Amino acid sequence: MIISEKYKYVFIQNQATASSTIGKELCMNYDGENILKKHSSYDEFLEFKGKKAKDYFIFCGIRNPLDQFVTFYYRELFKNKLPSGPNSSFLDFLNYFTYKKIIFPDYFGSKNYRKVNYVIRYENLQEDFSNVLKILNIPQKRPLQKNSDPTPGKNGYIHEYDTPQIKSMAILFFKEAMIDLGYKFPSSWNTNKDVNVYKKLTLFFINNSIFNINKISKLFSINNYVFDIDRLLGLFGLKIKKISHRTYLFIKKYIIK
Repeated sequence: MIISEKYKYVFIQNQATASSTIGKELCMNYDGENILKKHSSYDEFLEFKGKKAKDYFIFCGIRNPLDQFVTFYYRELFKNKLPSGPNSSFLDFLNYFTYKKIIFPDYFGSKNYRKVNYVIRYENLQEDFSNVLKILNIPQKRPLQKNSDPTPGKNGYIHEYDTPQIKSMAILFFKEAMIDLGYKFPSSWNTNKDVNVYKKLTLFFINNSIFNINKISKLFSINNYVFDIDRLLGLFGLKIKKISHRTYLFIKKYIIK
């Protein structure tokens, strides 16, 4: 988090939104200084400053969640800090976040944007940064200097969502954030049909504590999400006689077509 007592601004550094680039520029040329932790939230600043928080112009950055998530994956992969395990694939990484029921805005800080005075969109970085300086009546000394070191291993992001399974999972995981932040899924994605089967299946097995990432990956290799009940349960190491009749009816009604 960056603060300037001279110009009375605070920059909340959300992850993977060019926050390092902006923070560096603010500290070098616009009397900014680091406070709290790099990715501290608005609420942490409010607790830190109390009633004086209202005296500051507060801004943060946001980014298309699909792009932001891929950037985060490659950064953690490069640092060997993937929460899904060393050298995990992108699918495993997305599986991990879905399985843990992690809420995207909470984890990546994008929930901060509703509480700030201005939002810098990564896709409109230069113009939005200039607008912040204009609002603060600060003469801009130079264009924002973009990071010369791209995220290691990353080359775009859409191609990472290259299978129906990953697309379905992404729609489920990012849908709320995409709508809230004003982004859209690619027009070629079927955002209604594909997610329903995955959502119902995933929530059912998570809630019943029999979720297995490797097996669910195999499960979704079946074309068109058409399952035979015995085959479905077999992939999870179950037999029909081991589950209640109510559970059997639930699977038959809501999952199997």
